[in-house]
Amino acid sequence: MTADRLTVAVMGNPNAGKSTLFNVLTGSRQKVTNWPGTTVACREGQARLGETLLRLVDLPGTYSLVAQSRDQEIALEFMLREQPNVLVNILDAANLERNLYLTIQLLEIGWPLVLVLNMADVARRRGIEIDIPLLADHLCVPVVETVAPKREGIGELARQIAHANLAASPAEPDSWGIDYGPSLESVIAAVADRMAGLPLPDRATPRSVALTMLEGNQSCDPRLERVPGWLDLTDWFDAHRGRWAIELGDDPAILLAGRRYEYIRELADLVVHRPAERPPSASDRVDRLAAHPWIGLPILALVLFATFQVTFGLADPVVNGLVSLIDAVSRWAATSLAVAGAPDWAAALLVHGVLAGLGTLAVFLPNVAFLFLALSILEDSGYFARAAFVVESLMSRVGLPGKAFVPMVLGFGCSVPAILGTRILENRNERLATVLITPFMSCSARFPVYVLIASVFFPGRVGLVVFALYALGALVAFGSAWLFRHTLLPGPTAPFILELPGYKLPTSLTVGLAVWQRTWAFFRRAGLYIFIGSVALWFLGSMPWGVEYNGADSWLGSAARWLEPVVRPLGLAWKEGMALLIGFAAKELVLGALSVLYAGGPALEAGTEGIQTAMAVAISPAAAAGMLVFVLLYVPCFAALSSIRAETLSWRLTAFQVAYSLAVAWLGAFLVYQAGRALGFG
Repeated sequence: MTADRLTVAVMGNPNAGKSTLFNVLTGSRQKVTNWPGTTVACREGQARLGETLLRLVDLPGTYSLVAQSRDQEIALEFMLREQPNVLVNILDAANLERNLYLTIQLLEIGWPLVLVLNMADVARRRGIEIDIPLLADHLCVPVVETVAPKREGIGELARQIAHANLAASPAEPDSWGIDYGPSLESVIAAVADRMAGLPLPDRATPRSVALTMLEGNQSCDPRLERVPGWLDLTDWFDAHRGRWAIELGDDPAILLAGRRYEYIRELADLVVHRPAERPPSASDRVDRLAAHPWIGLPILALVLFATFQVTFGLADPVVNGLVSLIDAVSRWAATSLAVAGAPDWAAALLVHGVLAGLGTLAVFLPNVAFLFLALSILEDSGYFARAAFVVESLMSRVGLPGKAFVPMVLGFGCSVPAILGTRILENRNERLATVLITPFMSCSARFPVYVLIASVFFPGRVGLVVFALYALGALVAFGSAWLFRHTLLPGPTAPFILELPGYKLPTSLTVGLAVWQRTWAFFRRAGLYIFIGSVALWFLGSMPWGVEYNGADSWLGSAARWLEPVVRPLGLAWKEGMALLIGFAAKELVLGALSVLYAGGPALEAGTEGIQTAMAVAISPAAAAGMLVFVLLYVPCFAALSSIRAETLSWRLTAFQVAYSLAVAWLGAFLVYQAGRALGFG
């Protein structure tokens, strides 16, 4: 780290406005990658401070440095590995007392720290006044008040970051500290004294390491394991811990936490001034309905239904324009290649393969973008926390804690981070059950497939059809959870504790960046899969040379015949069966496969509408509905299977998930198809 480049770690409790402030500081100069050695998302950005370039890293939200989840481990690992120049601790000004526990832990570590009292406007509306100079004086660190969406306090924050870095070198490690009382201080001193002479890592002091060990977090810093004599110290510590608990009357970790909370209460009484009585806020009034245990559920269903309806209403004009554009490009490409004398196979590859697959993806990309827009607005407004709260009673009845709904909601975006998100569940059987059911929550990769099929067979009711599919996926997930928790993975359900943030107007910057990042990631991933899959399908459908494209005599047609007995009871033929088989790799490939498989003959001349017409002739509405159910319920993709294997550490459970989802998907599709036939849609 050079003098003209600072690494700044942004930390804070969830719902403190950390990500909004990060977006304001970095703007579009940010990227989303994975933390080294993990698949947990990492956001980095840059900001300019005079001649100094700031590298800002948005660490996962955490309430404490005692790692109880993978996200918290990552936050701590980054601090220890990267050694940031400055830590920026974001606190919710309206809930200062609750946010200060993490601050106390960061202060005891002794790194350069800047405190940010964010959402100061919310605190003012509630009549809360904070004596910032007195708070800074007591904690011996700079304190800045900000309102991130309005950029209030951002300039002062940048100056304090620079000042904290300049003041870091001469800082005294013991300039601030909590007096834990004679008994506990003697234990802390005993542990610290045993480290005399040990070459501790940078920025690690005997007292800070002693406090970390007494919290039960001695394995958090892998650097300590390389310190000569460390293993002897931990053996001595483990031998004495039980005796200390007896002498102190309780576990040292509990006593440390109790004294910290006592200090926080004393500090809050000094610096925070609240009105004697606080009238109900707007969030409180809305939550009387939105978070009501009975009324909240139909409100949630109505919100999701409206989300899909609005998504399609906004996207339809853009989709119609793209259909005309893609068809015109396909005709122009075919004509241009013919005039240029290009080989027939080159024209067929471009038009039948690449443009048929990627063109169909591009047509439905606006639907995906508007879906991400709607979900980002709901997330940034604070409503999704209410969604988790209102389904808690339902979750507990199927044997899962309420916070299992959090990774399930993530499944609406992508199954992979949703499966990894189950790490927030401490109970093993609850976590494994959630891993197994999360793939039933419809991911964004399935979304364009729904739109394609529903727009062909159920025009005018696409939003209703997609909403029904999302609801069916959730019902199957809940039913499967009940089954697993009463058979394979039994056990009691953990109590549910959830913080409900106040409602707020979504910020355009935060929502805009989220939509762009998610849509671009989806298009990049789906585009790559569809390009490779489309070319491969075109090749198999064209070989051997001279046969009818995608005909029965082509390699693809010959290979797919064995699928017909499996899918015929569902009202489907080999083309649909092949598309579903290819969808094992990635659901985006179902979209590309259907487009390529139906792109021959008259459908080619008619463009995108011709492909859809060919599908309408080949498949009945009842079979199409069954196919939608099959796409919804069977294995999402190879990446999801890899994540299931990584989280369960069991090939047996992974194979079980594949077999179970296939059985449920086939049975569901069969029942829907037969019901449709009985109603006259066969």
